Amino acid sequence: DLQTDYPCDSKIVRAVSASDDPAGPYRIVEDLVPRSSWEPGVTKAPDGTLIVLFFGNLTPPVAGSTLCTNRSHTPYNLTETNTFVMVSPSGKPEGPWTTPVLVRGMENDPSRGDPYRWSCASGNPSPAFHPNGTLFAAMRQNPCWQGYATREHIGLWRADGGWNGTWTLVDPDTPVYGWGNGSQEACGDGCPSHEDPHLWIDEEGGFHLLTHDQNNMAIHSVRGAYGWSADGVEWHLETPAGSNVSAWETAVRWSNGSTAPLARRQRGSFIHDPQTGRPTHLLNGADFHHHLPQSECEGCHWGQGFTLIQPLF
Repeated sequence: DLQTDYPCDSKIVRAVSASDDPAGPYRIVEDLVPRSSWEPGVTKAPDGTLIVLFFGNLTPPVAGSTLCTNRSHTPYNLTETNTFVMVSPSGKPEGPWTTPVLVRGMENDPSRGDPYRWSCASGNPSPAFHPNGTLFAAMRQNPCWQGYATREHIGLWRADGGWNGTWTLVDPDTPVYGWGNGSQEACGDGCPSHEDPHLWIDEEGGFHLLTHDQNNMAIHSVRGAYGWSADGVEWHLETPAGSNVSAWETAVRWSNGSTAPLARRQRGSFIHDPQTGRPTHLLNGADFHHHLPQSECEGCHWGQGFTLIQPLF
């Protein structure tokens, strides 16, 4: 049997907690975006509109086909997947939602400039509004074509004309955490490498960023990073690239005080209190296992991943 791969079969769903407790339990109530879609990020506009950016391919091949089981085929390389946006003008998660459209300005198109540049391809969107009403998004950046010994980085984008306008990269020359001791052409372990951004902007206009930190190979699969910026231009990384410091625990700590090791803890984000805006719970994509054989987990790609929700207080 052919192994189905996650980009082909992924879809975005809406899940609802059984109570007002953000820790759940949750049940899936509807498909929000059909396959192939993943990596959603949501924010609320000053007028109450909900805005979702996500990554995917909205014209996927047939599930289980060769194009689905081999990611080296065209439909799932970085130049055939893009970032899309849709909105709920009512401000309600249940919608109605507009039809997803391509985010203009950050198309993953190698013909738009140098295809080897660090910011050619965008994904992992995390949108957030500044108190002045400007919409920003932190994005994972990759070259469109492999060539340099580079890695993944974070870029900050701005939508001066609103969510349906053309987005621009705040600093087209440098990732938010710079190049460290490396460069675009040669980015080693002392060169900050990050993905899975979660951006929020405080009431004073300060920028804050959680990421999956891919430096330090010993713990990179479970390591988180935190950084901040007063203006969105000059950034300060509080978890040094080569250190053992992580923005979250690298194991899971249960309510009885025991801990369990994790194979992965990534894609960090916060649930924010709707009244105060302060974060109350940390969410991660997590896993107790690395890749499992198909005999143990049919259709699995990343082990048996789950969503981990941890109260902060």
